[in-house]
Amino acid sequence: DGISDLAVGVPRENITVDGLLGIDVSKTDAGMVNVIYGSPDGLISTGDQGWHQDRPSIAGAVENFDHFGWSLASGDFDGNGAADLAVGVPGEDINNDILDWNEGAVNVIYSSPGNRAPVADAGEDQAAFVHHDCRSFVTLDGTGSHDIDGHEITYAWQWDAGSTTGATPSVVLPMGSHEISLVVSDDLSESLPDTVAIDIDDVAPVISCPPDVVAEATGPVGTSIALGAPAVEGGECAGVAVSSDEPARFPLGVTHVNWLARNIDETLDQASGNYVNLEAGCVQTLTIVDTTAPTVTAPPTAHVSTPAHGPTADIGMATATDAVGVVEIYNDAPPVYLQDSTTVTWFAVDAAGNIGSDTQTVVGTERGGGAVSLTWLFVLFGVVSVRRCVSRR
Repeated sequence: DGISDLAVGVPRENITVDGLLGIDVSKTDAGMVNVIYGSPDGLISTGDQGWHQDRPSIAGAVENFDHFGWSLASGDFDGNGAADLAVGVPGEDINNDILDWNEGAVNVIYSSPGNRAPVADAGEDQAAFVHHDCRSFVTLDGTGSHDIDGHEITYAWQWDAGSTTGATPSVVLPMGSHEISLVVSDDLSESLPDTVAIDIDDVAPVISCPPDVVAEATGPVGTSIALGAPAVEGGECAGVAVSSDEPARFPLGVTHVNWLARNIDETLDQASGNYVNLEAGCVQTLTIVDTTAPTVTAPPTAHVSTPAHGPTADIGMATATDAVGVVEIYNDAPPVYLQDSTTVTWFAVDAAGNIGSDTQTVVGTERGGGAVSLTWLFVLFGVVSVRRCVSRR
């Protein structure tokens, strides 16, 4: 077939033959030849042949120390275009003359364009991802198959849930691992089966985060927010686990929440050869703001005796509440409270700088009972002065 084969002489092989009364007899060093046939990929173990002188087509008989196969030569000895094999048998007895042993002989084994079984090659193992409905289209490759004798061959593929024909058929396989067997035939004989492993894995999921959220703060220890749910596509064949690093409460400011969609089943990473979980992620931004001013409650109306120093006057203390927390409470009390009413504004500032306010009325009253008492003081002061003047005279 134009492809080199290998003939191996084994001249010291012991050959067992039928003896008298059907008793097997071993002939020491009778010798034999193995022929191992070649293929485009090298020598193959299928179809090899063993030759010795106990076969009907070989001249001579199996005898002790014939050493069939001591030397070998190939050539087209009969001119039919096919290589033949010449086998040296140096221990062969030609005349069986007791005085003339081991004359030696050469056996020529002629070849013919006989049929040998073809060889199946199902191709390299494959891995693919699902395309639709948890299945995938895969092209099988049997082009490495061949017939040693050059005959045309047919292809028969078989797997657990189907079969097909052809050298490179396209088949639809569900997700999972599949072993597909190929047998080729030249119409006279079939090859031994060859198998290919094909893994159909789920695709990586695609995840879209919920919309970003801006929310008003609701408490000093953080704010609870309903983030919503991400949209996930793909991965439905194996199942997808969705998770996030969402905190229980969100502090004031910006927080980034990482969402992850991960296939439950592992898939084979062709680059590293490791099994991994296909996954995808996205980031959602949460912003907690404080735009609400504190709620301030001023003290009730206060009464002070005038004149009174404003900062030290006892007018009470305002109270304030805020979702995040009050940093400072202060007022705009005047330096001195005088007679009549004064409006005092109380202010509260929260951590975000928002300011709330409320007002208080402070009523100033004259010490000693009012305006009449003050008049009497002036009169009394004038009388005392007059008396001092009279005494001096």
